Amino acid sequence: MKKFTFLFAALLMVANIYSQNLALNKTTTTSSETSEGRGSAMAVDGDGGTRWESVSEDPRWIAIDLGQSYSIGRVVLDWEGAFGKEYKIQVSDDNSTWTDVYTETNSDGGVDDITLTGTGRYVRMYGTVRGTGWGYSLFEFEVYETISEEKDASLSDLKVDGVSIDGFAPGVTEYTYGLVQGETTVPTVTVTTTNSSAGSVITEATSIPGSTTIEVKSEDLSVTETYTIHFIIDTPSAAAPTPTQNEANVISVYSDHYTNNLITNSNPYWGQTTVVSEVQFQEDNALKYAGLNFQGTEYTGTDVSAMEYVHLDYFTGDATELKFSVISPGQENAYDIAANEGITTGEWVSVDISLEEYTMPDLTNAFQFKTEGNGTVYVDNLFFWKGNTTAVSEMDDVEFSILPNPVVNYMKVISASTIDGIEIFALSGSMVLEVSPNTTDAKVDLSNLTKGVYIAKIRMGGIVKTQKIIKK
Repeated sequence: MKKFTFLFAALLMVANIYSQNLALNKTTTTSSETSEGRGSAMAVDGDGGTRWESVSEDPRWIAIDLGQSYSIGRVVLDWEGAFGKEYKIQVSDDNSTWTDVYTETNSDGGVDDITLTGTGRYVRMYGTVRGTGWGYSLFEFEVYETISEEKDASLSDLKVDGVSIDGFAPGVTEYTYGLVQGETTVPTVTVTTTNSSAGSVITEATSIPGSTTIEVKSEDLSVTETYTIHFIIDTPSAAAPTPTQNEANVISVYSDHYTNNLITNSNPYWGQTTVVSEVQFQEDNALKYAGLNFQGTEYTGTDVSAMEYVHLDYFTGDATELKFSVISPGQENAYDIAANEGITTGEWVSVDISLEEYTMPDLTNAFQFKTEGNGTVYVDNLFFWKGNTTAVSEMDDVEFSILPNPVVNYMKVISASTIDGIEIFALSGSMVLEVSPNTTDAKVDLSNLTKGVYIAKIRMGGIVKTQKIIKK
């Protein structure tokens, strides 16, 4: 089954197998910088939240004075969104005559963890071709000294099911490996130690999701390093759930299940680093947000004030943050899905957000969405909707919805008539929760309930409806 591999954004936070970072807080020089707040010193301050940025020209460079000559074995470049596609790593003894020790011809940004051999007091990144229309921008520029062979506890290769893992570097010890939904077989991991006399022990994951660890001991047994591969479910095997809302009650922005869609641009550039693509599952289109930080969606300005909810379906294997904003010109606010409902991984999740949550935008002229978070997230079925009005004579057939189901922390009960009471029962018959919302849109906190199956009884104007719910 097809698999996808990617690195955590925080790879630089893991322990490295080389010496200390020689570049930390050392003197720097550069061909250019855009402001004091983005000077070259920001690239060696050890703070992943600050950065150096050059002007938007080629070539541009940044150099570090290590204070004395070293035998250099590794350089790490942590790029901001404005990265160098083609560049050289150079060393020098006098900060004047430079020797190329590494040449990159097709970087895609992110973290470039480079193993090389060179000797010098000065180290320079010399950018020749920018990867974007902006300049060159580095969160951190790290330099490490070569270690002795007998103390080398690194790997020179790391394979999953016989294929070298994408983005592998000896100094990176933590990886995430994505599997397709439904995969239950733990992949086979094999390794090659940099020093053939070093030892390694592999402890396989016991299930999916799960983690396989590799403990490497140096030849002289003085150094131990642990590599970890986290196996997650990060790709759907099927399309998002088919919406149940009647088209007459829907204003659709992006969905294959409705005739008219307002979307005009699924990937406007707002300065994001998210990589957007449209993918298909069972011939149903969805949007993939890889490396999400934030992502906009533009659509025709529309009056949605008569609607009651905005809907989306999402699928993720690794996101821990997720927010969704409705935007009108100059006005927006976000609904925090992660904080209010929790994030479920490895399956499609349907989210219906009451438009009462959006107090800032002018709902008579909504024209954009913004999705914020991290990891890789698939989204589908973006639309506004309202419920049907139920007449008194139709109360016996009153309709209601419980969302989501399964539920992590918060459950929504949506009805066309007022919800007088909600009672939650364990399968033993004992009542574990009772609320009296007196609204048509009730939010119920189930975070204190243990995982399992429960029965919800919904009382609406003398009518009692029951439904099984699953607490995750």
